[in-house]
Amino acid sequence: MRLIITEKNNSAKRIAEILSGGKAKADAAYKVPFYTWSGAAGDHMAIGLKGHVFGPAFPEDYSNWQETDLHELIDAEIVKEATDKNVVKAIRKVAKDADEIVIATDYDREGELIGLEALEEVATVNPVAVGDGAKAKSPLEHRPSIKRARYSALTKDEIERAFSELDELSYDLAYAGAARQDIDLIWGATLTRAVSLATRRFGSNFLSVGRVQSPTLALIVERELERRAHVPKPYWELFARFYHPGGAFEAQHAADTFWARAEADAAIAGT
Repeated sequence: MRLIITEKNNSAKRIAEILSGGKAKADAAYKVPFYTWSGAAGDHMAIGLKGHVFGPAFPEDYSNWQETDLHELIDAEIVKEATDKNVVKAIRKVAKDADEIVIATDYDREGELIGLEALEEVATVNPVAVGDGAKAKSPLEHRPSIKRARYSALTKDEIERAFSELDELSYDLAYAGAARQDIDLIWGATLTRAVSLATRRFGSNFLSVGRVQSPTLALIVERELERRAHVPKPYWELFARFYHPGGAFEAQHAADTFWARAEADAAIAGT
């Protein structure tokens, strides 16, 4: 059975509809929908995840903000926690009978990582399907050749093209995504705790710091300060409507904006 893993349910449903010619049947495992159909190439199944299967986190030993030395967070062990336990159980259940895996997550770095996260769960119950045989416990121990469908739209032509030109999973891209996740956790958690402790803002009143959100917030603050410092100043614009046998059109004076009324009046007088 070929197991197709997508990033979201709507993708799995659409791919199943296209590849099955509308004959796919819907079912669910642990409330996670999946779709099955049979064709000339055998049995197929498509299942959609809910984004990342796992997320990075610090161990419980580091949960006390006031007792944890912030310097320790930088080199602390990072553990992976399931974002949705039902998704993990569903992947393990449907993967048991698979003899071929196709990762069909979104065509980007995050999609590559999500595909690898799902693949690791497949390997726990069906190592043969991911090419590990009976030796490796995880696809991270080496890089088995896993088929990858890369598409940029859920259209019939694009999906059929992607599945007729299957590529391989990019482990380097997936690892880059994982490194980004770890950096975000270390950066965000350490600075969030540092700022919150310095300002004595605890509980729900903590001050959040993030690799993306903080620079974005800085841009918003800068723009707001510009808005508050703005001093309104009157200006004039000059428009004229022109008529000709084929209709009419409106045009603005080449000066665009007049900051003195006298200049605007002079422009009108010279028209």
